[in-house]
Amino acid sequence: MKKKKKRIPLALILLLVIVLLGIVIFLVVRYRPGKEHLSLNTFFGVDGEEDGAVIANGNLISTDDKAPAAKLVNGTTYVRWSLLHDHLDDGWVYDASEGILRYATDKNLISVNLSDSNYMEDKNSKSWSAPIVIVSDNKTYVALDFVKQFTDLTYTVANQPNRLAIWTAGTAVKTGSLNGAEGIRRKAGIKSQILEDGKSGDSLTIVQELDGWYQVVTADNVIGCVRKSKVSGVKDSKIEANLPERQYSHRILDQKIQLAWHQVTSTAGNANMSNLLANTSGINVISPTWFSLKDNGGNLNDYGSSDYVTKAHSENVAVWGLVSNLASKGVDTKTVLNTTSARDNLVNGLIAAAIRYNLDGINVDIESLPTEAADGYIQFIRELSLKAHANNLVVSVDNYTPSASSLHYNRAEQANYADYNVIMAYDEHWATDKTAGSNSSIDYVKKAVSATLETTPARQVILALPLYTRAWTTKSDGSVSSQAVAMKDQDALLAQNKVVASWNEELGQSTASWKDADGNKVEIWLENADSIAKKMEVYRNNQLGGVAFWKLGMEPSSIWQTVSAGK
Repeated sequence: MKKKKKRIPLALILLLVIVLLGIVIFLVVRYRPGKEHLSLNTFFGVDGEEDGAVIANGNLISTDDKAPAAKLVNGTTYVRWSLLHDHLDDGWVYDASEGILRYATDKNLISVNLSDSNYMEDKNSKSWSAPIVIVSDNKTYVALDFVKQFTDLTYTVANQPNRLAIWTAGTAVKTGSLNGAEGIRRKAGIKSQILEDGKSGDSLTIVQELDGWYQVVTADNVIGCVRKSKVSGVKDSKIEANLPERQYSHRILDQKIQLAWHQVTSTAGNANMSNLLANTSGINVISPTWFSLKDNGGNLNDYGSSDYVTKAHSENVAVWGLVSNLASKGVDTKTVLNTTSARDNLVNGLIAAAIRYNLDGINVDIESLPTEAADGYIQFIRELSLKAHANNLVVSVDNYTPSASSLHYNRAEQANYADYNVIMAYDEHWATDKTAGSNSSIDYVKKAVSATLETTPARQVILALPLYTRAWTTKSDGSVSSQAVAMKDQDALLAQNKVVASWNEELGQSTASWKDADGNKVEIWLENADSIAKKMEVYRNNQLGGVAFWKLGMEPSSIWQTVSAGK
């Protein structure tokens, strides 16, 4: 007798069909590309007929306010000055207080007044077809075609809405084209909204590789994402240059620099120069501290002397007058450097003084520079260097040892314009530091030179070394104080306290310690012939442009033999 086959209940079959159908639908929905479109007006956030968005070197620029990134006014395309400065060329420096835009090339200084269709190239007035700098919604805009004369860039404009794609020469990109119809999506994902329906053969500039996707800029200035599998013919490319490469000029001396600073705090101090030089050998540049900021208008305190220069020249020593802000109490360095008229006054005052005294160069020593003055400072270096070179003057700039806190001094741009970068390779431990330590250990010097050479050619680097150290006193409560000690006075200090220094190979100098009359610990890291010889090895091994010393009068005459031997 045959057994009856068990039948699967119809309800169960229907349930299985429904489940399978649900899975299929789920998979289709999940993996089917989305078709929702997002309007370009919404994406770019552009409303006004004159307003425009900007894609700069493949980045969609967002603004912190409602003012547009670009304006199209009477046939002229403008971009926000802040965008131009921050994303395309930080050489464009704008002084909002006086409404003046400045730009330095390798040879000329460009100056534009707000709302003017004329501009100055050095002392020559030139005209342009429209106002070059305008203000709209309290924001400053610069005509992009005017900028193109000096900044090597290309750009295209697409409309509805207005949007610019700007590329600076030398920018590395990849290029490719769509191998079929494909949506350009807002984000990397098949469900992301479509910004543009791409067609087979559409050219793309690839700015970023994502996981299975490219971020691209299309030919009509839409930035979005597309699947890698939909892009063919990918190859490396670079935005071509349209302007000739800049040729910065420098006044580099044929001989290595051996500079010594002469601290002059009044005109009477000039009389001591001959005696100080008589104690030296090998010095070919002396830098007297003659000039300092007098007021916020860029005027100068001036202790200069023609007789001083004549005497120095008679001994075959060049004179580089130093300008500083260190003794400028009540003067706001930021105001002087960021205000165009004050900066002009400062530059013109220095050039006039250099001509009046027959100086050979100018040494810039602007310290404790606030980051807010960074643009004004580097523009000062540019403008001073251009005028100095036109008058056969050397420009050297004193710099701290490189660190994160001094990046705004912009050593790379300094190297384009100034002739020498002087590394102040001392004050490793400042006079006001809360811990005792070396003034200039060998590792500190090596790192300073190595970091400087990342931005500055060796022939433009002068290594400045100390002719002094500090004696550090640590009290029982842990408080620390220091006192500067001239190199020539160190041995007497050790003898007075009946101690003998011992050599520390790691530091590249000798150290000593003792107890003072109150029982406090005193420590000193010596600067002498041995430590200077070690530092001169760094100078020699890196083939630097010279050495410098702060300051004359603090050294024993014998140290100059060590310096000469180290060159």
